Amino acid sequence: MRKFGSLILGLVIALFAAFGSACAKEKPQETPEPDFEGWTPENILEKPVTQDDVLISPFFWVADTQVGWSAVDQMERYYNAGFNFMPLASNTPTAGMISEEEKTYIRRDLTSLAWWQKIDGLMKEYNSVYYFTQKAGHFNDREPSTRRDSMFLSEALNDSIEIVPQLDNCIGVFLGDEPVEGLWEEYALWTRRYVNQIVKDGEPMDIEIYTNLLPGANYSKWLKTLKCDPGVLSHDNYVLYNNSTDYGFFFNDINAMRKAANDYDVKKLAAYIQGDSHWDFRMPNFDEFKWLFNVYVTFGFTEFKYYTYMMYNQDGCSDAVIAMDGTLLHPELHEQLSLFHKQLRALGVNTDLTNLKAAEVYATGGKRPSGLDELPENWIVEKTGLSDKDLLYSLFVPRDTEKSDDMYLTIMNNSFDETIEDLEIYLSDYTGITGLDWYNTETGKFEKVDLGRHCLKLDFEKSETKFFRITGKLFA
Repeated sequence: MRKFGSLILGLVIALFAAFGSACAKEKPQETPEPDFEGWTPENILEKPVTQDDVLISPFFWVADTQVGWSAVDQMERYYNAGFNFMPLASNTPTAGMISEEEKTYIRRDLTSLAWWQKIDGLMKEYNSVYYFTQKAGHFNDREPSTRRDSMFLSEALNDSIEIVPQLDNCIGVFLGDEPVEGLWEEYALWTRRYVNQIVKDGEPMDIEIYTNLLPGANYSKWLKTLKCDPGVLSHDNYVLYNNSTDYGFFFNDINAMRKAANDYDVKKLAAYIQGDSHWDFRMPNFDEFKWLFNVYVTFGFTEFKYYTYMMYNQDGCSDAVIAMDGTLLHPELHEQLSLFHKQLRALGVNTDLTNLKAAEVYATGGKRPSGLDELPENWIVEKTGLSDKDLLYSLFVPRDTEKSDDMYLTIMNNSFDETIEDLEIYLSDYTGITGLDWYNTETGKFEKVDLGRHCLKLDFEKSETKFFRITGKLFA
């Protein structure tokens, strides 16, 4: 019996092994995950967004809540268009946000943690960061909510202290917009209160306390008045008029911001991008949009908000990319900008742009205003042959060399009307640069540059900026 039993057992084992082997042969081979080769415009939407990324916002992001899409529908469209920042998250409507069961205990209340957690969940789902504020009612937002009239209230501060640390994707607090200089002391007092009192795990949070300044402000005086680091320095300055472009004031203003931020070691420069037709300002075309973004990037800006991507019912607004009912007014422009947003965000990651500051900025050509320095002799590139070319040049150096010690030379075609072909730019005899890697915005990759005769031969599209990573020393 034992022998028979052993024989039966052996047959069972053999059959089981054969069956298992047959099953193994039929099992499809698992495809190995491809190696991750870095962030590109094609995959940048998958990168978890942080406040250290290049941030791009439509600003007034919700269509009229009386007639528009749900909050979820609109966030999905903005996500696909490359937007990753919603400073006016307070305008989030209830449509698509609250289930029938939740309506019994959650309502649109900007003083409520439960409502802000719903907003936070929406922002996380669509990979966006945002600001906390208890003010609402900006233009397209007609839906009633419980709110506070000012962030300069002890109740608003106390709510922020309680709520903000419990929100995963919140990166700051929106205090106000365009205060006149006579109100700066009050703004500074409240900025310090928010900076010092919003804590998590016993430590002050690394968040932005956001106030947007009028163009032409004394930015150094503002930062001196604050007596703290707000995390961001912001302004709006619109220059594309119906029949002209105001280059002089614009360049002087953003250069003053750059210098003030560098002097006070403010990490982030922010700006509003003229995004519509209102008052005497024209609706930009794609090359003009690209020009606005790339000029700001050349001066070290990394946070952008359109004013505004969507139509609104004030300031004589007569055109924008999206109508107030949520329909696209300019589908082709929307597609062009969507790709540009993704290219800019990939550039930000691959160059660690928020860890860089524009240490030096120069200009040549007819658009150089008196307040912007002309390309000097004996700099990184030779001045010869460039005096009549409308170009911007900047040197980016790292803020934190422990994160990276890479430096970058950028050259921008400062024209949204004309291309440049076969331009020869020579490296100076005084430079110790031994190599340059050009960043290809279409692929998200760096490519070696042939520096034969220490010469760059370049073509520029309208408004194009070229980033070059530097190998070697700036000067021999």
